[in-house]
Amino acid sequence: LVTMKDVAKDAGVSVATVSRYINKSGYTSKEAQQKIKDSIEKLGYFPNEVARSLFKQSSKIIGLLIPDIRNPFFNALVKAVEDYASSKGYLIVLADISESSKKLDQYAKLFSQYHISGLLVATGELEDFNFEKSLPIVYLDRFMPTSDDSINNDNYHGGHLIAQHINQTKADRILVVQGPKRFQGSVDRFNGVIDHLSKHLNVKTDTIDSYNVDEMSTECQRLLDEYQQVDTIICPNDMMAVELMIECKKRQIDVPEAIQIVGYDGIAIGEYTSPSLTTVVQPVYTMGKKAAQLLIDRIENKSLKQNKTILKPTLAIRESTRR
Repeated sequence: LVTMKDVAKDAGVSVATVSRYINKSGYTSKEAQQKIKDSIEKLGYFPNEVARSLFKQSSKIIGLLIPDIRNPFFNALVKAVEDYASSKGYLIVLADISESSKKLDQYAKLFSQYHISGLLVATGELEDFNFEKSLPIVYLDRFMPTSDDSINNDNYHGGHLIAQHINQTKADRILVVQGPKRFQGSVDRFNGVIDHLSKHLNVKTDTIDSYNVDEMSTECQRLLDEYQQVDTIICPNDMMAVELMIECKKRQIDVPEAIQIVGYDGIAIGEYTSPSLTTVVQPVYTMGKKAAQLLIDRIENKSLKQNKTILKPTLAIRESTRR
């Protein structure tokens, strides 16, 4: 492992001079700069970013809070964030909190120790997170009314798109499942559907309290048990919709002839299920990239104006609904 001391010895300068050059913390002559640069390239030296962050009380590390890495939607979001951040020389520390206040506390301490430069928040479970108040934060896919910066999906419009499609199918008895009410996105999706379904349709509603993947199977069994007469089920996300199709197959319920199923998110697996899933497709890669770009711009230029971006989703009509 090449150290700063090795670079100093090879360049014929002091360790303090190498430190000033690397950290841009003081004057070094042009001659010394060239010697140090040549030695770094020759020896293959890489600065210890953790040590530098502790010394400078800042870093090129970004924290990313997500609710559940098992949901493929967040896999795609993480990839988009990491692609852009790495192109700008930033590292991502991924925090999968799994709706746990204990994990929030652990990550709060970790982020503080490593002096992260900024925070991306894709979860609404933030009440107990003791982050540094001056830390730049961008919220994504979890609308926070008090946040300065956010990149979100127009969930109400997404719900509207679902309703428009269902109005054109042979639907009669519809169940609309709302996601956790503490998330504004869940409320907006639900309202977008309810407000635009045809008034002559028989519409029932239900609510789930969590998006936890472990609870989806049980919730789907409950819904099919309690609402045996419905011919259409509109789900709050794709994970529930996919699990619901699996449960229907177990019960020999034909999708879409007996029950139409609609999801929300646009995760890739929906294209490959049998039948393929009709769903609202969020522009997840664009969302992640724009969030990372906004946060890094905020980190490097604190004078930026407040930014709240709303992206428009689209509807992918596939085989789980009747044409």
